[in-house]
Amino acid sequence: MEFKINMSSVYKLLNSFMTDNFSYDYRINNFKINENLKNDYKEALKNKEDEYLSYLKENLIICSVKDVSINFLTLRDEIIELEYSFMLDTQNEKTDSQKYNCRLKLNPVNDGYEINNILLLNDEGVIFYGFHLIDLLKNRIRIAKPAGNTITLAVSVRNEADRFLKGMLTHAMQYVSNIVILDDDSTDNTVEVCEEILKNFPHKIYKNDEPMIMNLKESENKKKLWDLTIKENPDWILLLDADELFEDWGISVLPQIINDVNFDAYYFKIYHMWEDDEHYRVDGLWKPVDFRIYLLRYQPNYEYEWYNMELHSYRHPYNVYNMPGCYCYARLRHYGHFTKEIRNAKYEKYKLLDPNAIYVPKSHYDSILEENPILEKF
Repeated sequence: MEFKINMSSVYKLLNSFMTDNFSYDYRINNFKINENLKNDYKEALKNKEDEYLSYLKENLIICSVKDVSINFLTLRDEIIELEYSFMLDTQNEKTDSQKYNCRLKLNPVNDGYEINNILLLNDEGVIFYGFHLIDLLKNRIRIAKPAGNTITLAVSVRNEADRFLKGMLTHAMQYVSNIVILDDDSTDNTVEVCEEILKNFPHKIYKNDEPMIMNLKESENKKKLWDLTIKENPDWILLLDADELFEDWGISVLPQIINDVNFDAYYFKIYHMWEDDEHYRVDGLWKPVDFRIYLLRYQPNYEYEWYNMELHSYRHPYNVYNMPGCYCYARLRHYGHFTKEIRNAKYEKYKLLDPNAIYVPKSHYDSILEENPILEKF
């Protein structure tokens, strides 16, 4: 039997979707949950109703949708896929009118359709996963200064006094404007070393009462560092470990890229230095293949989210990968496995914290002690 699209029902659904989800007037409190949404969307919206209403009322937002038009509509296995455009108007001076594209997937239900997938894109191509006005507004209120931006370095340290800490901080002081340090209950004079190096440089040093990473609370430790850093109201946050530093090119390039208004995240490759400053490791998982985020523009209106990982956790909120980002080719050196002594200590640490190789393959842990790794010239 040939399946036919009921365009009358489609337009009726779009009209109700736009009215219920993108029109809000704080003066009459017309918040409604759209009945055409699939159940898990409706449940999520219901659970956040108080948050949405509080935000909208606090900002005195009056919104309306105009210029709705369907861009394309296709049918696949009785599921309708369509995209339509609309303009979102608001009387809030913080947000301008902006064009959005909305892509929907519709399942046939009784005499109409149910929305089972929603994707929002703004006119800059930035994707928002959501279905309510607040998701657009919170992302729209985006800070992106074209000049005068500065970098705040955020670093967690533990027993780093006799390793690479001094060189790392001294190098970073050439291109960052202030530094936030979280000491993870060091048993050596790491804090004193930091205070001496940074005595004439803007900084804050905080201390844990117990070692969080050694107690498998790595995500908690990184989130604590993040929360302490954003108290400084940073423009950009650079997340480095005490044994990481950029090649000298980074000193000039990082202060330049932070004034590009198009990006909120920069990705870099990290190189695992081995035995000397001229060689890095390339066999197995050591090869510098992937770009990873180390530098982030702080957006106070963005809802950052974290994974709870006991070991080998993200150093930043996981959803920053949804932010507009760009690759940067200033290379980042990592000295965490530099000498045989350091490698032996690192291997014993992971053997203690992850004896069953839950977080990283055992073969990778074993490769730390590899006698003849493959190296390339930096």
